[in-house]
Amino acid sequence: MVSKFNHIWARLSSFIFTGSHLLTTDHDLHRRRRKPLEPFFSRMGISRLQPMLADVVKKFESRLITLEGTKSVIRLDHALSAFSGDIIGRICWEKQEQFLDDPDFAPEWFVPQVYKFVLCLIQIGMISFI
Repeated sequence: MVSKFNHIWARLSSFIFTGSHLLTTDHDLHRRRRKPLEPFFSRMGISRLQPMLADVVKKFESRLITLEGTKSVIRLDHALSAFSGDIIGRICWEKQEQFLDDPDFAPEWFVPQVYKFVLCLIQIGMISFI
């Protein structure tokens, strides 16, 4: 939650996220930016997504159960990214990828997209303390 006072995230805004919604330090501006997104995160908005979310959770659970006892290594970062990607895909696109159907949880999607972004955030975080 953004307060009327500057917070630690303000340090990052000077590097790459200037003007972004997430790192808005001005309280009133943050409230104006947040207002259009409220219906998506309201109780009713989430309730509409609940059946779809339950389907994806069941699919994820069944994938993990089928791998039980196979002595195969499950990369949880890939599995959870595939899980998140399937949810995002169902919300944002009519025809979406099925990352959970991939035998290895679609590592080709995880590595270039997610991993590099996380590394970038870590590096930016280190720079802000110098």
